[in-house]
Amino acid sequence: KDNMVEKLIPDVRRQLKNINSYDYTLESIAGEAINALKGDSSSTKYKVTYLFVLENLMAELQPEIDTSSLSQKIFQKIRDAKINITSEVQKARRRRMFRQFSPSEVAEKVLNDHFKRRDQKAKNK
Repeated sequence: KDNMVEKLIPDVRRQLKNINSYDYTLESIAGEAINALKGDSSSTKYKVTYLFVLENLMAELQPEIDTSSLSQKIFQKIRDAKINITSEVQKARRRRMFRQFSPSEVAEKVLNDHFKRRDQKAKNK
């Protein structure tokens, strides 16, 4: 890992927030990836790429899930999409030795954990 993403993200985030486009951009990226993964018109190589995009977006937003309505909204959108990974995409990822998880299932687990923490905080007050 060369830490390039960690160096770029804050700058990109700041610039997008300066023009009030950060939320819209992340929602658009998630929406495009979901549509490509659920549709039949994208080739396998593009679906593999969109799957990586969603996984990376989720990894970036997960630490903020308890405090960011944007993170929660995007995770809910991914969960509700009920994305199934086709066997062709699974084979392509397996050739590259990547684990096989549905982004919708991961999003559901992250949201469930978030809601449990939120409910526990409310109960402890």
